[in-house]
Amino acid sequence: MKNVNKAKVVFTSAKSLAWFIVSTFLIILLIVLTVLEYGMLGPILGTVLGGAKPIYGENNLNIYKSEYATKEASTQAGNELNVEIAEEGFVLLLNEETDGKTALPIETSNSKKAKVSVFGHNSVDIVLGGSGSGGISGVEATTIYDSLKNNNFEYNPELKAFYESSAAGSKRTSTVLTDATSSSPTLDIGETPVANYTSKVKSSFKDYNDAAIVVISRVGGESFDVPRTQSSRGGIEGNHYLQLDQNEYDMLDMVTARFDKVIVLLNTLQAFQCDFIAEYNNTPDDPRIDAVMWIGGPGATGAEAVGELLSGQVNPSGKTVDIYPADFTKDPVWINFGDNSQSSADGKSNTAYAEGGKDVSGYNMVMYEEGVYLGYRYYETRGKVEADNGNSEWYDENVIFPFGYGLSYTNFEQTIKSVTGSLDNKGTVTITVESKNVGNVAGRDAIELYVSKPYIDGQIEKSHVELIDFAKTEVLEPGATSKTYTFTVNAYDLASYDSYDLNDNGFKGYETEKGAYTFYLSKNSHVEGVDNVYDSREVSVTESMTFETSAETQDGYKVENRYTTDETDYYAIDYRLTTTYVNGEERKGMSRMDFSKVDSTMNTGTFPTALTAEERTFRSAQDKNGLTEKQALQSLAHNNTEVANVTMPTTGKSSTITLRNLLGEKDLDNNNERTAADGYQLVSYDDAKWDELLDSLTFDEMVDLVNNGGFQTAAIAHIGKNLTLDSDGPIGFVNFMPGKSESFKGNTTFACEIVIGSTWNKDLAYRVGKIVGENGLWGDVNGTMLPYTGWYAPAINLHRSPFSGRNFEYYSEDPILTGKLAINTINGCKTKGVYTDLKHFAVNDQETNRSGVSTFMTEQTLRELYLKPFEMAVKGSDDPSQVATAVKDGWTKYEGTTGIMTSFNRIGNKWTGGDYRLLTDILRGEWGFKGLAICDYKTDNFFMDAKQMVYAGNDLILASLTNLMWTSGCKSGAPNASSAEDVYVLRKAAKNILYTVANSNAIQQDIEGYKTEWWKSLTIALDVIIPVGLAVWGFFAVTGVIKKAEAKAASSDGAEQTE
Repeated sequence: MKNVNKAKVVFTSAKSLAWFIVSTFLIILLIVLTVLEYGMLGPILGTVLGGAKPIYGENNLNIYKSEYATKEASTQAGNELNVEIAEEGFVLLLNEETDGKTALPIETSNSKKAKVSVFGHNSVDIVLGGSGSGGISGVEATTIYDSLKNNNFEYNPELKAFYESSAAGSKRTSTVLTDATSSSPTLDIGETPVANYTSKVKSSFKDYNDAAIVVISRVGGESFDVPRTQSSRGGIEGNHYLQLDQNEYDMLDMVTARFDKVIVLLNTLQAFQCDFIAEYNNTPDDPRIDAVMWIGGPGATGAEAVGELLSGQVNPSGKTVDIYPADFTKDPVWINFGDNSQSSADGKSNTAYAEGGKDVSGYNMVMYEEGVYLGYRYYETRGKVEADNGNSEWYDENVIFPFGYGLSYTNFEQTIKSVTGSLDNKGTVTITVESKNVGNVAGRDAIELYVSKPYIDGQIEKSHVELIDFAKTEVLEPGATSKTYTFTVNAYDLASYDSYDLNDNGFKGYETEKGAYTFYLSKNSHVEGVDNVYDSREVSVTESMTFETSAETQDGYKVENRYTTDETDYYAIDYRLTTTYVNGEERKGMSRMDFSKVDSTMNTGTFPTALTAEERTFRSAQDKNGLTEKQALQSLAHNNTEVANVTMPTTGKSSTITLRNLLGEKDLDNNNERTAADGYQLVSYDDAKWDELLDSLTFDEMVDLVNNGGFQTAAIAHIGKNLTLDSDGPIGFVNFMPGKSESFKGNTTFACEIVIGSTWNKDLAYRVGKIVGENGLWGDVNGTMLPYTGWYAPAINLHRSPFSGRNFEYYSEDPILTGKLAINTINGCKTKGVYTDLKHFAVNDQETNRSGVSTFMTEQTLRELYLKPFEMAVKGSDDPSQVATAVKDGWTKYEGTTGIMTSFNRIGNKWTGGDYRLLTDILRGEWGFKGLAICDYKTDNFFMDAKQMVYAGNDLILASLTNLMWTSGCKSGAPNASSAEDVYVLRKAAKNILYTVANSNAIQQDIEGYKTEWWKSLTIALDVIIPVGLAVWGFFAVTGVIKKAEAKAASSDGAEQTE
């Protein structure tokens, strides 16, 4: 037989070649997938497909207990609480009186139901809340129609069916989470043109004509600001999104011509320009619009309150959280917000840095030229200035509804019962107040305490009036007096921040100046209004006081300018503000001394103007750091001043210590439950045992802990650090990520924070926190059984402009209202072991160009407004004795948040998440914060540098791809185990994370280990099965080919022998 060349046969056979090619491809694919799974794609796959499932032991602790038998029961309690929020948070803005009778409430009963027609295409699909990471989606919600039916109304079914049909026309624009761009999206309002109403629909009005209820809806969402124009479909030239469009005007014309009683419901996620009211009610004693009620975004169940309030079963008590100007375009923020395209001649962005006459992509700025005169602080101050100068009509011409405004079906009187104590020598005054129901209907009252500070012309800027504290009464029957509410105000609460030494006393910082401080109990912010002030008291400060150091830190950390210098510094935050003049002296931003528009040729006026192309041009001169402006923006260098002389920390030292070893005996005793009376600081930050625990961590463990913050904190088995589930808010626990979202089902979907803010009720905010905590304790009850431990909430940025896309997600334009509601929510969460990652720190007040936009303002503006609610929440600056549920839970002193989330934007030219001044000097140094700081969701390395972040004091990286973590994919390079500086900052970050988790519900569970993720198990199985299968296939393919070749050769030999 001829010899067969087996190798040649194998590599020339189609079958064996097919095996070889397929095998090579599959083996390479398996290797790549396995490497990626355990490397770069591991975090994102864990996020999307699900993480490791715990293996539970039996040594669980009993520190936090649920008050409910099941998660479903806790969620139902939350749904009921949400109705209470809506009942107290919907704001009655207008209630006209005709012939001695107000339009609301509407008389209706089970035996004689009021018959109403509900107008508005959006009435069948109201805006429940905003969109984005904290948005509402996929929930069953109560409708306005459900509420009307439940509260003895009959609604027009023909009209409702019409709106539900295609005959009503296109719906409003759907909003989803997208990248923030340089312009706002075009948003169709979706109102039905009057021409679409059929004769059959119109004829149905007469049978349901006790009242017309007109629904006006506006959306909001993450990653976009609402437009300052209207869409082509129904839009009016020159009008903005927060005004009525033509279809809505036409609908109101139709309705007011056919109905005697017309009620407008503003289902808007922000303040709305209500100039339409005067347009329809311009005839004395014959209003065409009889009532207006704002209902915001009511969440899943809040719409139930609509029928309750309209029928009078519940008395409205909500108050506005923003001022409602008559013309939003005249507000000082209008000209410096978003991309300013509405103020440019070509309609293009007017905020980009420019170079060589062209805009530079990726670099944008926004000017807070209005300074401390934000919202009502501007209107109340200017109104006072104008009135003092003889123009007493200015306020009424420019304001429709003040801040803190809202009507009731009854009347109240409020009285200051006593003022005790002294503000001198950094003292405290205690103000006690009461409210009495002097009307004929039971109801709640909001108590609003304002202060007017002494102002000296041309010196420290101060608004005429500021909110200082507030309370919400219990339901008061007619003639009843509330309990006594106590407000404690200290000298620091009244301090102004003088960043430029404008009073020439040689000091820059917080100071409470001597003079008269007038406290007002007022119906709203307009203390100069007729019959608005219930009572007032004056308290004198005899000598000015300065606050050089922080009272919150053991060593008295110095409080000083962090962002303001006398030298050229491109990391200062005021150098790009317009230079104005007051009494001939230079000033930055707006001053109450001259509210006229800036005239740079005459050195007069301080009212903001739009940026010019020249003003946007990069500055080429070097600053004190030797950088040009563009270089400063592009630099990823850290500004940590403490690492210069550090020594190499110990790592990987053998130890048996665990996090539970830091707990006290009470917490380890399963017969004891911790209460608020004990406090919820289970583990002290200063415990000496921390050093032993941290010494036991390896370098790689610290890196993994810091890097893997994508909706979790990672496990470290040998110290008993459990995996945690962390997720978005603030409407409850939500998650928009595929895979992860399944672990966050079955939770209460609350009304938007702007509605919670409108309740002015600290107790409701506290109870929201408790229900979030309850949902957290039950957690992923149908999956991993892990609790929810970290909540990315509350959100406490300010409503700088009504056009900000995320106003729904924040409480108010006011820092005090915001801060105190947040404190109560945080401490409600603490009772169930949920830690709060307060967001977005800081100055995340617009979505346009939010990724890296440079925000410029004075340091006074930064500290008094935009940092103030964060400062309050970190310090726990509110009195639990005035909050009924907190008293019942045993609180005597509130604790501050142990988590905080940084924002996407820059303050000045430095990203917030990478700025040591913000995260260490101010947050940890001045305020005494202890806990973890986490970045907002990291999507690129352009300006969010992981190394810069950790060096600044940002401990946890919220990312799903390894190249966005502190790895070799980081522009600044991977962490170096031989670098004492790198190890030092990693150790600090690890401690901050571990401290926060140790003081949470994660400490309760005994977890012995974790099952391999199903997708990793599948890959492991495929790594075995596929090669074995390929080997078997290859064996038979190769041997078959060889046998066939040998058989053929044998056949050929036989043929030759025959011949």
